[in-house]
Amino acid sequence: MTIVPITSPDLDAAEVSWFAALCSDDYAQLGVPDGALRSSWEHCSSIVKAAEGYGFRNILCPSSYQVGQDTLSFAAACAPITSKINLLAAIRCGEMQPIMLARTVATLDHMLKGRLTLNVISSDFPGEVADSALRYRRSHEVVQILRQAWTRDTIDRASRRSPPSPISRMAGRCSISAATRPMRWSCAARNATSISCGRRPRICSPSA
Repeated sequence: MTIVPITSPDLDAAEVSWFAALCSDDYAQLGVPDGALRSSWEHCSSIVKAAEGYGFRNILCPSSYQVGQDTLSFAAACAPITSKINLLAAIRCGEMQPIMLARTVATLDHMLKGRLTLNVISSDFPGEVADSALRYRRSHEVVQILRQAWTRDTIDRASRRSPPSPISRMAGRCSISAATRPMRWSCAARNATSISCGRRPRICSPSA
């Protein structure tokens, strides 16, 4: 029998987080569309406020190509209407220019005063059917660029692939101003790149 190692021996409980239905996937009856529950700022923000009111410490803000709320914009808008709950924002690596993503996330972390958690996902882009190894390498490159942006004065990233990937070409070598790194990273068990920013990662449920 294979022994599964305990990676967080200091944790003595499981954390259950809530779900903000940003992608029009909220139903009173599973699979039955309801116009009153479609994705909107009013509906989705009410879910976040209710979750905080019930004492949940974290809420997932998913990312999808379905019609719905933009993940990072939604998380930013939730900053002034919440005070305790963490926003678990999903980021699909390669979807946004990495240096601009680093600045956006750092700004969002400031707005939320440390109540930001990131869910790194490595799924396909629209119309793309990519090998999982390629998608994970893409996520790894983005994560490395983000870490440099938050901890160093320069970004110097050379792709391990030949020719260089579009992500590494976008990053290149450039000077940046220091930015506060996010307080927490959360990596899904599947479709994610494992990272550490000097703090113990928070654990979230696996994402598809």
